[in-house]
Amino acid sequence: MPSDHDFDCPCCKLSADRDDDGVPAAVKELELYDAEDWQGLVRLRTRALERHPDDVDFRHSLAEAYLLAGEPERALEIAGPCHRDRPDDPWIEDTVLDALFALGRTEDDYPWAGETPPVLRLDESCFDEVSAYLARVDGQEHLSPEARDEDRDLLVIYYSLANEAYVTFEPAELLAALEEDPRFVTEAAEGGPAVARVKAVGAS
Repeated sequence: MPSDHDFDCPCCKLSADRDDDGVPAAVKELELYDAEDWQGLVRLRTRALERHPDDVDFRHSLAEAYLLAGEPERALEIAGPCHRDRPDDPWIEDTVLDALFALGRTEDDYPWAGETPPVLRLDESCFDEVSAYLARVDGQEHLSPEARDEDRDLLVIYYSLANEAYVTFEPAELLAALEEDPRFVTEAAEGGPAVARVKAVGAS
C-alpha cells in the first residue's frame, strides 16, 4: 500500500503515472529525453494533465516540457497559475523565471504572488557571495584539508549559490569570471568547471 510520502512527493506521483496504454510515463519520458524529443514530451505530459486536470504538479511538469520545447510563452501561461496556487514552491518559481528570462524579461516583469524571488547575476554581489562562502569554508578548522578542498569545488560553490537564489549563469561562466577576479585563485581550471576548485587569495 502506498505511503503518504508516495502521494505527497511530486516526483513519486509523476513517475507512478501511466500513459493511456498502461506504460509507466517515466519509462516513456526517459526515451523522449534520450531522443531530445521535446514535442513528444509535451504530448506525453498533455495526456497526463488530461488524466489529472486539477493537479498542480502535472500542470507544472507540462510547463517544464514547453520550456524544453522552446516555447517559453506557453510555459509561462501554464506555470503562472501554478505559482498562484502554490506561491512558495521554489521549483515553480524557477520555471516562471526560466520562462521570463527566455523571453528577454526579468523578475521585475512579473506579478509575483508574494515577494519577488532573489535572483543572482554574475556581478559584484555574486563575487561577494563567493567570498563569503569561501570565508566560511576557511574558518572550518575542524575539517581536514581534504574536506575543505572538496567544499571549494566550483560545482559545490555553484549549487550553494543556486540554493539561495535563482542564478542567471552556468558553472562555466562563473569559472571564467572568477579567473578574472584578483580575489580568487582557480585550480585545475583547464579541466573545466567539473574539476575546478576555487580558493580565496592567501588561503592555505
